Amino acid sequence: MKEKTVSDKPKYLGNIIAASEKRNVEQSITIENIEKKRREREKNEFEEVPKFITKGYEEKMALNKLKHMKHIMEEKYDKLNSIENKEVNNFSNIVFFKFKN
Repeated sequence: MKEKTVSDKPKYLGNIIAASEKRNVEQSITIENIEKKRREREKNEFEEVPKFITKGYEEKMALNKLKHMKHIMEEKYDKLNSIENKEVNNFSNIVFFKFKN
């Protein structure tokens, strides 16, 4: 019998969970933006009613804002470090361009 050398952890489960969390955050932000627009439309109707925001809601909004900023920073990082922005410096590309000309 062969012994397992690979860990017993699922190979792609971490990526699936991370993608799911990202989708949940994006969906939450989208729903919040829809609600924000609805509140703007109904602004005059409920102008005199005192507003009450729970601490949990404030924390959720702050967390969503942080995650959104992190997402923007990751996109900028990926854009800066994409292969399209890199100089041609590996051997095969150098040889290809040398013989091409």
